Amino acid sequence: MINTINKDAILPLDLSSIRQLLDAPVAEFSLLNATISQTTADFVEIDINIAQCDSDSIEITTLANKLIISATANVQFMDRSQPFPCNLVRQCEKAIELPAGVDTSQIRSQINDTNMVLHIPFSA
Repeated sequence: MINTINKDAILPLDLSSIRQLLDAPVAEFSLLNATISQTTADFVEIDINIAQCDSDSIEITTLANKLIISATANVQFMDRSQPFPCNLVRQCEKAIELPAGVDTSQIRSQINDTNMVLHIPFSA
């Protein structure tokens, strides 16, 4: 038995909903999951899953040959015992090693609701 001081502060959860979230395929809720590919001899492309992220919170920092992406993620899941979805908010960060020779001062990006694609040229 769990004794609490303030019983109203406990959020009752059906643990099966959390298990469904954890058992879901990684791509469904993997925060800032990234795929790197060299699209041409001159460019590297990084495709980043931002589906659960607030696009206004995304920050990109370069450090030597690393790209650091941070954002606020909002993961919603349904608890069968509650009429509304539960919303988990957390800061997340992803560090991506870049290939040697890229020019991080020339990064271009395209963004939509689910993905952000970064195009990074190699130095001339």
